[in-house]
Amino acid sequence: MPAQTCDRRTHRAIRTATMVVAASVAMVAGCTQTPASPGRTGSAARTISASSSRSATPFPPPKHTGATPAAGTSNPVDAAEHWLAAYRGMSWTDGTPTAWIARVRPYVTATLDSQDEQYADAGGGADWQAFVAGQCTSTVTDLGAVIPSESPGTATAVNVEVTGTVHTACDAGQQAMPIGAASATLVVIHLSDGSWRVDQRLY
Repeated sequence: MPAQTCDRRTHRAIRTATMVVAASVAMVAGCTQTPASPGRTGSAARTISASSSRSATPFPPPKHTGATPAAGTSNPVDAAEHWLAAYRGMSWTDGTPTAWIARVRPYVTATLDSQDEQYADAGGGADWQAFVAGQCTSTVTDLGAVIPSESPGTATAVNVEVTGTVHTACDAGQQAMPIGAASATLVVIHLSDGSWRVDQRLY
């Protein structure tokens, strides 16, 4: 078989595997609805890093009653953005297609973490195997989140609409493969330790 034809087939296989693995991750969230917060708060598009944080927030400074909250949970917009970056980012070195459960843990409530753990033993099948074989990595860029003005809410529970762009790159022999937009509508709540955590995914 000519090398060029083989490369094209390999590229298509990994692209398909990447999209299916990403889709299978997205399917685990629930679809219940709760009210959200008045007002609209936006953020500049960005890429989340481990040290990324925001100093300005439209919310009053929380009263801390426990351990120091995780970075990225000082307000609901930041919490939503960090959650999406952790949820949709993945690497062939993760060892399992459900590594996202541990990645999102700093940004979710104990209730949602318990629900996520139900999927801990799920396998990615041939799609995950192709992702690993291609030595692929997915990252989320252009993150942005808003609290929709049309949704009611309280000082301790809001809906946040968050979006980002997922890019997947494989080994040096493969072309980078952006797979388009990622989005979610989340319920983010204010906990007694002063942090904001994702408690539900609505969409």
